[in-house]
Amino acid sequence: MSPKDKEPDPRDLRYLWFVNGRVKGLSDEDIAKTLHCGSVAHLYQRLSADGYPVCPACGAAPVRPDHCQEPAPRRKPRKAGEPRPLPPVSSASELFRERIEVLSDAVDNLSRLVVTAQGGRFVGTAVHDDPILFSRDEFPEDEWRMICEIEGKDPASDRVLFTGGVTRTPIGAAHVPPRSLVLLMAAYALADGNMGELVKTLHPSPQEADTQKLSRLLHARKREHGEDGLMRRAEQVATLVMGGKVGRGAPPPELLRREHHAACLITHRREQGWSWDQICEELVPKGFTRDDVSRLGALNLRWPEI
Repeated sequence: MSPKDKEPDPRDLRYLWFVNGRVKGLSDEDIAKTLHCGSVAHLYQRLSADGYPVCPACGAAPVRPDHCQEPAPRRKPRKAGEPRPLPPVSSASELFRERIEVLSDAVDNLSRLVVTAQGGRFVGTAVHDDPILFSRDEFPEDEWRMICEIEGKDPASDRVLFTGGVTRTPIGAAHVPPRSLVLLMAAYALADGNMGELVKTLHPSPQEADTQKLSRLLHARKREHGEDGLMRRAEQVATLVMGGKVGRGAPPPELLRREHHAACLITHRREQGWSWDQICEELVPKGFTRDDVSRLGALNLRWPEI
């Protein structure tokens, strides 16, 4: 197992922080604020969606049998089907690496980017204090002639190397920030970055930031909020890219890491000739019920052959 595989799952860390905060006597409001969930209701929903025994309605943990929610109808085990080979994900390494380089260049260029807010727009300007090569097709004709006059160049030239001190090049104004910042913020959010810290860093008045709306835009689920947020949209894009289906109908429930491991182990034990009772004797002490063993065994998952 590589060191990266040993890194804790962010979902596990959220739940540990939640439990530890309650043990220390913190209020759920304080815990939600620390975890950048926007509201206590969203905190409960997020932990429940992560697969932990937290009531999404009132935050009871563990969820009691006489709990305020009606028990969900028991689902029949989904048919496992046959495994469908997919192209090796490593084949996309160069494509991903290329985009990472683009993001890295965008980070490097932040020192040259000045953004102001005016009239409902974000106004971007690129500032250079080193020689810069200008191309004629980047400017209107009158601006190009002015640049050529400053540098003593022929306006008929296709390119001019500008060496005359600091240059300020407008890059446009719109109701959204410059595209390089949009890309960086989206990548930061999808990489489970600390959005609270990002708000503190970039918002002109962090105390006035609409953190609840930000949380909805990131984590909203159509069933609960009427539309999907950035995280769900990103999941849908990845699903379509890799041949999955996006649309109506309930998807199969997510398997947590420990459930996935147990499902593969059950298949492995069966192929080794273990009896059903022997498999249950191995897994029940690890926190699985006999129903769990039945459900996970029906999936017929197995570890990949390498």
